[in-house]
Amino acid sequence: MVALIIAAIVLLALRTYRRQVFRLIAIGLMAPLILFAGTTSQYALDYMFSGDITETGLRSGDSITQIYVESPVPSGTSGGTSGGTSGGTSGGTPEKELITFHGDYTLIALHFYLIDNPNSWFSKTLGVFGLDAKIQSLWDEKVSAGLISEDNKVGKDTSSFNGHILKPGKIDNPISMIWPAFVFLAGPFPFIGNPGIAVGISSLESPLWWMLYALVIFQFYRFRKVKFLRDPAIIFTLIFLAGEIAFSSLVEVNLGTSFRHRSILLIPLVFLYLRIAQRASEIAGSGSDSSVGRAKEL
Repeated sequence: MVALIIAAIVLLALRTYRRQVFRLIAIGLMAPLILFAGTTSQYALDYMFSGDITETGLRSGDSITQIYVESPVPSGTSGGTSGGTSGGTSGGTPEKELITFHGDYTLIALHFYLIDNPNSWFSKTLGVFGLDAKIQSLWDEKVSAGLISEDNKVGKDTSSFNGHILKPGKIDNPISMIWPAFVFLAGPFPFIGNPGIAVGISSLESPLWWMLYALVIFQFYRFRKVKFLRDPAIIFTLIFLAGEIAFSSLVEVNLGTSFRHRSILLIPLVFLYLRIAQRASEIAGSGSDSSVGRAKEL
């Protein structure tokens, strides 16, 4: 809606499509606003109107999971493993210790899924490729690291280029928004640091986004002679994209959430690529029609 208002102001300033602009405001802004206000609780409305975007960026981006695991069995006893995959000892019951994981929730979920569902098709598929053993190995490494740490915490290091905690920009310092916007658009970055299973797999998607950005930019360059800024649809889409990127640079504090929210950009980018080509073909078609008309007159 914000992008719609700004686009309407731009189009009115250009003195083009005035009738369509007022119709767009009525259909795309006023009607949804009335319906939303009429069907939303007062609590939600108060939360929205009293919100502060600077406070949103102050949220913690950390992902914390606490799990009790079996501590190593003292010398002189047998049995028991870290992680709780098997229990019981001949010389006593192993103690359980609370480990705090920072991130790594995908690993945790996979580990316990394999334990609880050993005969599922998903578990069997992982077993065929040897991924179940890899998951168990990673789990044992994390648990061992947590048990030997002073505070029983693991995964606290977020200094990696792909750290799961993001530092958002500040609205009163526009320059600080550049790097968060770049991470939102381009991250996570493949083969950099040690981000974990989920981020490592997700990072393989990033080059596809880079190629999509390059295609859209090339499309603008290819048809640079086309006056696409006079097209209301293109103007609105560009404003929406700019607003989405700026907003994300101010509020995204977690890499996983930022990665998922980036999918919002897919449809506008594809639309831009196709719309620019369509505008170019329309202009080329009108130009050829004019040439034919002049030939007939002659």
